[in-house]
Amino acid sequence: MSDFVTLSRHGAVACITLDRPQARNALTWEMWRALSRLADQVEADDGAKVLLLKGGPDGFAAGADIDEMGRLAQDKEQAAAFAADMIGAMQSLARLSKPSIAVVKGACVGGGMTLALACDFRFAGDSAKFGITPARLGLISPLADSARLIDIVGAPAAKDLLFTARLIDVVEARQLGLIDRLAPDDAIDAEATIHAERIAELSQISIKGAKRMIGRALAGRRQDDRETLAEFVEALTGPDFREGRDAFLAKRKPRFTS
Repeated sequence: MSDFVTLSRHGAVACITLDRPQARNALTWEMWRALSRLADQVEADDGAKVLLLKGGPDGFAAGADIDEMGRLAQDKEQAAAFAADMIGAMQSLARLSKPSIAVVKGACVGGGMTLALACDFRFAGDSAKFGITPARLGLISPLADSARLIDIVGAPAAKDLLFTARLIDVVEARQLGLIDRLAPDDAIDAEATIHAERIAELSQISIKGAKRMIGRALAGRRQDDRETLAEFVEALTGPDFREGRDAFLAKRKPRFTS
């Protein structure tokens, strides 16, 4: 496990933290692999309902470690293995069945931005700067990363960000829909935690189901089929609906066990 990526949990809220401040959280190969492993741990932890992904107070992540990438690029087999692990880290986050929130302060650039895009929400402090910059390096944005960018900001804005490799501030990022919540740097962690705890209190059967349904819709599915109808019936006849119904009728707060 990497010393520069850590996992903690407070109650139902898990937190993966990037912690390589001397390199502005530039992501090494081992950090990408650690991100995948830790995301899998969060997925397997029934006590973790929501994930926060954080960088340091001076920056979320300045991108991949370019020096290391330069060395890996000298060997095609190594380069292919590195690329697979980097893309795998993004997939592990994006495929998480539980909601995830990237908490961004300072630079969120290149690989850092693609990590944030792989989360369900992006909460930003007012110092945040965003950029997706493969064109500065002669690289190509992978398909899944490009698709997530398009899903969030639309194709024209995605082209602009990729073609110009420019950095944008929180004002423009909010206008593009890249940021879901904006607050001062000293308040954004609390905002994210409160939001995560609010989600964790609700039915996780409902939350996970909503995430699956939205994922299907983004992939182009628009009509229910046997699979989606079966999921609805499973929820309708399940324990969380019984608790939700009883709580509604009794005018009390539900106590979900999922």
